[in-house]
Amino acid sequence: MDTPAFPFDFQTQVLDRSHQIPVLVDFWAPWCGPCRMLGPVLEQMAEETDEWALVKINTEEESDLARQFRIQSIPHVKLFVQGKAVADFSGALSQGAIRNWLDTHLPDPCREAWNQLKHQLPPWPREDRRTLLDTLDHHCHGHEEWILARAAMDLFDHPESLPGTLSFVHPGHPLFQQAEAILELSRLVSLEQNETASDSMIQAANACKHRHIEETIQALIRAIGEDRSQLDELPRKALVGLFALLGEDHALTREYRPWFAMALN
Repeated sequence: MDTPAFPFDFQTQVLDRSHQIPVLVDFWAPWCGPCRMLGPVLEQMAEETDEWALVKINTEEESDLARQFRIQSIPHVKLFVQGKAVADFSGALSQGAIRNWLDTHLPDPCREAWNQLKHQLPPWPREDRRTLLDTLDHHCHGHEEWILARAAMDLFDHPESLPGTLSFVHPGHPLFQQAEAILELSRLVSLEQNETASDSMIQAANACKHRHIEETIQALIRAIGEDRSQLDELPRKALVGLFALLGEDHALTREYRPWFAMALN
């Protein structure tokens, strides 16, 4: 925590410093009861982290700053990043609520790196896609979109690991549909010769293992025509998964989606 000496230099102690580390500014006053509740919580949290710094500003002594930032009620907390106020809240929140607020608004190097990289990724399932994903391993090891992107590559070599890898994705999760697509394709890749699988399904499994995506699509369409209900509707589910990973704009998706629709009818 920083309790500035006067005269308080907001430019140096908040704006300039926020280019090195996010700065949480607590606007408070001695007469404010909720301020006396919130202040110690923020101070304790600041002592326990090096991810952000705390600056407390007494609005009785810095009334010009309070007016400049339109502080109409206190306590009022603003988060400054790269010289700008990026988020704020009013009132004496609990420590848990403050942590959730910080998790939402603090800069996330992983998220920023991923957002910059994902538009550069080669189309799935090219191997150079994995190479580029590997460059973010030290930044994004826990980032959910990155985990799914890696899982979509791992399904060819380690399909047995994917149910565990993707266990964090539950119905209602924003990435649930993509995770389901990967898991259905892992079932296909793991398929062995058995009496309940048609020849077309075995052909689709072998083609998918070797990343022959068009052959996989063709075999799955044949399998749907033979028996769409086999293996808990795996032919349909796997093909839906393939289209999801390829994307709606992919040439194979555009070419074969009408054939898929005809096979279902």
